[in-house]
Amino acid sequence: MALSTKADGVIVLLGTMQVLMDATAEGVFNTTLELFTKGGATAYLAGTAAIIAPSLAMTPTHLDLGVTHLGVPRVCTLTLSNLTMLPTSFSWEAYGSGGVGVKGGEMSVIVDPVQGLLEPGKQSTAQHAVSNDIAC
Repeated sequence: MALSTKADGVIVLLGTMQVLMDATAEGVFNTTLELFTKGGATAYLAGTAAIIAPSLAMTPTHLDLGVTHLGVPRVCTLTLSNLTMLPTSFSWEAYGSGGVGVKGGEMSVIVDPVQGLLEPGKQSTAQHAVSNDIAC
């Protein structure tokens, strides 16, 4: 976390000063600023910040497709929720033999939408279609 102020400035009587905090990582940060005055008096300003990155919650977190039939796709609905106060982008990536929107191995997986932007406090649904249309 970096803190910056206008260095070597003059503050008028009962004036204010702006302090800028720029976080580069998540976490809880503590710092102390030391203010030097021309007469030699010193003042300290303690600061704490809890930095969070944009994130989404997804429900459900596990899909049990049970018994499926060859060539009959299963469609499930997933709900994404933005739990932060910042717009959060998302995109899907598949692990394993299939890919998002790509047939591979023994099944294909299609997610719609594949990517997007979810505004603060909003929810969105995604359709997840799984099809095993290749005979073993």
